[in-house]
Amino acid sequence: MTDAAAVGCEVCFMAPGLCFRRALRLPAGSSIGAAIEASGLLTLHPQADPVGQGVGVFSRRRSLDDAVQDGDRIEVYRALVADPKSARRHKVARQREAEPDRWVRR
Repeated sequence: MTDAAAVGCEVCFMAPGLCFRRALRLPAGSSIGAAIEASGLLTLHPQADPVGQGVGVFSRRRSLDDAVQDGDRIEVYRALVADPKSARRHKVARQREAEPDRWVRR
């Protein structure tokens, strides 16, 4: 395989206590799904679920059938531990309890 017929990419998956990153060279026209399979992610970390949780390239959602472009960082997403809005409300409530004078309207 010559460099003209190959694309370079990186497959990433993060979880608590886990950081998976694997750089790959694939034939031009390979799909994101093929890149994830070639990385060995699903064998090493079966909790990764690209079909159920989705994938993206540089934080933009993509399909497993989309073609890999040279230099792509393929991210396999995971479920959120907490709803971001709910977490923010809890944080503010804790801050109000800790510093009640700070939150008094003047």
